[in-house]
Amino acid sequence: MGWYATFGKDVLGALLGGLGWQVRTEEEVRTEPQLVDLWIVPGPGAAPREAPGVLRSMVQGPCAIELDSGAPDVDTLLSHTRKLLDWAHVRSLGHEPASVSSCLAPMWVIAAGRPHKALGAFEARPMQGFARGFYEVAGPVPLHVVVVPDLAAVPETLPLRLLGRGRTLKRALAELGDTQHDRYEKRVLLPVLVRHRVELLGRGERLDPHEEAFVMNTQEWFEQYERKLREQAREEGRDEGREEGREEGREEGQAMALLRLLRLKLGDVPAAVEARVRGASLGELDLWLERILTADSLDDVFADSGRGY
Repeated sequence: MGWYATFGKDVLGALLGGLGWQVRTEEEVRTEPQLVDLWIVPGPGAAPREAPGVLRSMVQGPCAIELDSGAPDVDTLLSHTRKLLDWAHVRSLGHEPASVSSCLAPMWVIAAGRPHKALGAFEARPMQGFARGFYEVAGPVPLHVVVVPDLAAVPETLPLRLLGRGRTLKRALAELGDTQHDRYEKRVLLPVLVRHRVELLGRGERLDPHEEAFVMNTQEWFEQYERKLREQAREEGRDEGREEGREEGREEGQAMALLRLLRLKLGDVPAAVEARVRGASLGELDLWLERILTADSLDDVFADSGRGY
């Protein structure tokens, strides 16, 4: 399984699992060893309000999702079709009377490239009720293809466009950075993006073209986002200091900024580090806020601080 599938499963698993829906990765299709990238079972009742609109429309009931880092060819879509039918057969074994057609669940193939030839071979047509970029194949098999670079650049499609490449990914990252901090997609996906970038850079192996493009596209975005957070937090610290009339207000604002950036850049912050930050002076906080932009580890941030972290 490649990095793209792992990343895509984490992005969609975080979004859909965060809604309280059942999400199982690597779901086994048992006719012979086959794996569905994602098997989604939404919770009872209407989808939560924070569910991204396009995903809410896609997940109307149990469904499978397959991820393709390029443009799937005819053989790839045939393989997905076979997997969908095999999975329906397995599910039908527990029903009386057994019926494969009644156990067919939709499968969504999310393609980072444009599979024009395969779509033509399957006589795929635009899906009714969906915007551009969504296709359904002809016939009784509920196989749908999402062509990520063709999706409209609107907030509802943002989670899917993060699974794109090149300019599609770059634009989606910029849009995510501009959204409010309390928006569901941003709260859930920022840790996923940070973790995958850190893991790719820390592997010490040559990256494939899609992995390298992800790292390059996220580099400038992360630096800009970190600077923006730092400046916002410094301003908040100054405002709080003026309001409270004492230096402690600024220190608290700077400490909150640094902790936010540490989590964004490096993941979970140990309790000892958080205590060290909250007890630091303004001079120390300013120094660490400068270092976080280029840091790859906690040691890079807190080097020469006397007590370390």
